[in-house]
Amino acid sequence: GIGTGLTNGEVQIFGPRVVPGIGLYDSYHMILADVLQVLMPFWAGAIVATSAARLQEMLRLLAFYLLLYSVFVIAELRLSPVFHRWVYGVNAFEDFSMAMRGGGYRPNVFLSHGLELAILQFCGVMSAAVHAKLDLVIWEKLKRPRLTFAWFFGVQVLVKSLGGLVFATVGSILIWFFRPKMQLRVAAAVALIVMAYPALRLNHMIPDKEIVEFVREHTNEERAGSLNFRFTNEQSLVDKSMRKLWFGWGQYLRAVLFDPVSGDELSVRDGAWIITLGERGLLGFVGIFGLLVFPVIVAYRRLKHAHDPRLKRLIGALAIIVAFATLDLVPNGMFNTLAFFFAGLLDGVNENVLRPGRRA
Repeated sequence: GIGTGLTNGEVQIFGPRVVPGIGLYDSYHMILADVLQVLMPFWAGAIVATSAARLQEMLRLLAFYLLLYSVFVIAELRLSPVFHRWVYGVNAFEDFSMAMRGGGYRPNVFLSHGLELAILQFCGVMSAAVHAKLDLVIWEKLKRPRLTFAWFFGVQVLVKSLGGLVFATVGSILIWFFRPKMQLRVAAAVALIVMAYPALRLNHMIPDKEIVEFVREHTNEERAGSLNFRFTNEQSLVDKSMRKLWFGWGQYLRAVLFDPVSGDELSVRDGAWIITLGERGLLGFVGIFGLLVFPVIVAYRRLKHAHDPRLKRLIGALAIIVAFATLDLVPNGMFNTLAFFFAGLLDGVNENVLRPGRRA
């Protein structure tokens, strides 16, 4: 944050638009934002995960409350996203077309976007899946864990998010049919891919056209066009971030592309990774995303110190949640801080349960 403030004092002028420079005062705000949005959720998770029993209870509570939450999700599928407006008097989104998908409605339920809800629902599917695999009940009144898992997965399908559905499907297959070691191996691979993504994008090593054609063949033209726009937009933003690679451009839209004559905004920043890279540079990206990736790698290396098969299953499910929630930050924004909370939870397990020489 200090480096960003010290290297961005110049003013940018694009026709009638003036983008101000930043200094150490702005560095203070960036550091404060990191503490509130990144470090505190991470610490909260790490503080909670003091034992294997705490980990199991956290995953049970996650599934239990999302089970209650799913009632509102089903209601908004029928009524449209209305709860936010009914309670607060305003919509959670500016354009109502964002709530339309597949000939119906995509629920929000007090969240900022349907994509955010899809990832939250994915976390519930993973928790329900590991409980069903271990034959553990989420709620005493629901004695059939597999039926609960089926409910969660069905709601995941209904929220109409391809990304969330793919994550839930792959994660469920890993939990049901693979051992915890393989689950951690896949989670670690996904986490490392996210960490390496900026380098791959900077060196033009992502097969953009092939991925777009694959999506076009297996889904529809709308999704393929949206993905193609994202890739093209991303590359232009990456090219600008190269000019301030280490510390980034800072806030106030300094990392955004503008028309040099009209001053109109030419780019749209969707993915959290490109927003972080553009505003905070490579060091900021490594610092922030490293908190998400590092616990997964450590859990993979220390899993052998867990001698309870149930504990291994719980750790595998949590690692899948963290890895895929991190992967979601490549195409989508950082809607909330849950990914950092779950990463902190996994880090607490690494330190309090899996550290060599400590009892599980």
